[in-house]
Amino acid sequence: MLSPSSLIDKLIFIQKILALSAYPIWLAFGIIECLLNLIIFSRPQVRTTSCSIYFSTASIDHLLALLVSNGTTFYSMNNSDSLAQSIIFCKLRSYIFQICLIISRWFIVFACIDRFALTSSKFQFRKFSKPKLPYRAVIIIIFWFIICSYRPIFYEIDGNLCVIVTNMAAALYHSLYVIVGGGTLPAMIMIVCGCLIRRNLAHKQQIRVQFVLGDHH
Repeated sequence: MLSPSSLIDKLIFIQKILALSAYPIWLAFGIIECLLNLIIFSRPQVRTTSCSIYFSTASIDHLLALLVSNGTTFYSMNNSDSLAQSIIFCKLRSYIFQICLIISRWFIVFACIDRFALTSSKFQFRKFSKPKLPYRAVIIIIFWFIICSYRPIFYEIDGNLCVIVTNMAAALYHSLYVIVGGGTLPAMIMIVCGCLIRRNLAHKQQIRVQFVLGDHH
């Protein structure tokens, strides 16, 4: 019968083998998906639409997040763990990964807002859905660069982990902004936009039906 320590070592070994087998497949599928998205949204027929610009930018962010997070993790499995040895790498990796992850979500949020604006019957809302406006989304990037700037300041190496070690205020700030800015708020906005888009489309369909029925009388 295996002792507890030998059982743990065996489970760790099995976990590493599974990770080494799964990570390349995961990376390959993720990279292919992001590149296909970029190809689709870069087609001449759609690349000038505001929604396509948002989705193209989100795909670039997803690709960078995938390479920075999973790519470096896979590398550390076969080589020395730079994340646990280099404080500069620890800080930069966590900073870049978090920015890419959070920005991609908010570009999708703006794509939902864009579709709501396009389906609206009000001209003031439809003005929001213009190809030139997404380029102003650079404000989103700058905003999140500032919001995430605590990572290079407070992240430290603790054993084999790159985490916030001593500053509890920074840890609390991190938890709140991830829950609200990275999870709850974007999800709520997308749900609300989805409901409003459905309402707008139903309203337009009702107007078409009334128009057709009016022509037959």
